[in-house]
Amino acid sequence: MSVPLVIGIYGSGPRAEACAQTVELSPALTAGIRVEATSADGLHDAIRRGRANAWAVALGPRESSQAVHVLVDTSTRAVILGTPRSPLGDALGSAHPAPTDPQIVLTPHVRIAHGWVMLRGCSALFGRGHINGELALRGLADGHPADRIDLVAEAVAVALGLIPGARFVEVNGTGDRFVLRADGGELRVTVTEGEPRLTASLEVDGQAIEWLATETEETLGGRRYRTHPFVERALAQLLAPTTAPGAGDGIAELLEVQALVEEIRHAAPALATPGLGALAAAPAVAGPLGALGLISPKGTTGGAGPPELTPPTIESLELVAFRAGVKPVLFLTVPPEEEATIRSRLGEDVHIERHLRRVARDARDRWTDDRQSGEPAVELFVSHDPGLAKKTAALQLADPTRHAEEIGDLLGYPRCCVEAFAAQTGRADNSYDRLQVAARTERRDRWPWELNDLAFKVVPFYPCRYDCPAALDLARGVLGALDSDLRARVETFLARSVLYFHDGEQLWLDGQADRQTVRFTALEARGPGARSLGACLAETQADALQLEAFSLIGTAASREVLSLRRTDPGLGFIAPFA
Repeated sequence: MSVPLVIGIYGSGPRAEACAQTVELSPALTAGIRVEATSADGLHDAIRRGRANAWAVALGPRESSQAVHVLVDTSTRAVILGTPRSPLGDALGSAHPAPTDPQIVLTPHVRIAHGWVMLRGCSALFGRGHINGELALRGLADGHPADRIDLVAEAVAVALGLIPGARFVEVNGTGDRFVLRADGGELRVTVTEGEPRLTASLEVDGQAIEWLATETEETLGGRRYRTHPFVERALAQLLAPTTAPGAGDGIAELLEVQALVEEIRHAAPALATPGLGALAAAPAVAGPLGALGLISPKGTTGGAGPPELTPPTIESLELVAFRAGVKPVLFLTVPPEEEATIRSRLGEDVHIERHLRRVARDARDRWTDDRQSGEPAVELFVSHDPGLAKKTAALQLADPTRHAEEIGDLLGYPRCCVEAFAAQTGRADNSYDRLQVAARTERRDRWPWELNDLAFKVVPFYPCRYDCPAALDLARGVLGALDSDLRARVETFLARSVLYFHDGEQLWLDGQADRQTVRFTALEARGPGARSLGACLAETQADALQLEAFSLIGTAASREVLSLRRTDPGLGFIAPFA
């Protein structure tokens, strides 16, 4: 009798089509098994209806966690208790009464495929003994856009196969290089975004082995092999005997991977921010809260949302800073219809270099820098020294990334902030830029309100951290040039905490906060998702919210009144400017 197997195909477009086609055309891999290929939502529905009485399958690090949550909520055959060090384990354990045995009690009916693990090299190297060396993974095995936490999860899954029982030793500040160690050896691991590629230089029982794999080819010990497509590898991993090298993980192995990832994430705050691919991905959940990666709780209707966020309307603070002598060169991009007004405010004793361009921005404050897309704009380079204005314009038009430090000096930006910005993997997404600054800010108590740039900027650059002393000195210099009433208006607006998802979705809160919790008395919102979240908080009479790894909790008088599951924990952070 055939055994039902439901395979969830996540995403859309060519990736999902290729996955579905591979499932349909792989009878050798699925012999004796009735395969039902579904969308992500379809997989969850199938589990809830009990159609998958053998295995549930999820392809991808984050989606596998989501599918496990659904299994715990719906399957009487799954009893799961997570380890204390794993937030995923804690979330899973809270879904059912804890069994008497304090260890993990798991169902054998769930298998999870990690994209790189079914390579020929994994089968050859897993279980070999003492392994030391370098392991580098670029991109997810299926080429799908990923954030760094996804990449770390894939790398950890491979590393645990090479050196079982590995423990976390150290990680660099950006989270893209870390060390794992076990009795069987040590691996120095690097992860980066880009086209899929695995590279390893290993010493296995004293023998040097080079291992390279791409989407089409794998080289191991000097021999070259054709690489099977990702979905075929994933299916083979899921259908292999559980004891086979490179077999798909059960939930116990998933929790082991997640626990190590969580340790690395806590040690490297930059991992809390998503990569460019994650920011660009469409939300996986429907409705306004779905845009924030949140699932609405049952019984919450969401009434009228909080007032619309309204930044103060005042003269450009860049103009204020230039006139106050804080900046040697002023660089402005303005609509053509505002150029005359800006020029009239600059005075007579300045030199202006003028260039026409086009700027394309979307609702999330991402922009296209091809100078051909979007609305027309005018670039103005202004200085009391004509040579400085001309030099800044020439550098900006030539290659602003290559000349970032020199341009930053001319514009009066702190060198530490310029270097941090230039080191990012992307700089054309202002929401992503702010997430990067927050990830570099290790301070957990109140951040200086003068550097709150989430909806209104005092300084025109991104600080290296939201508590950078050099950036703070410049911000206070600009604010010192304002009259007392105007400065008070700016402080009233900025000295608040913000639950920030991206430029188009923000919840501003009056009250006290740290990096995880905000106690508030009033709210303002930007974006339909933030308004919907504010409405849920108001309906439940919550006076505090807590942002956890896999949930957003609302409390009233310290009692939980609202719990929303986070389907994409990489998105969103609390900025405690209050």
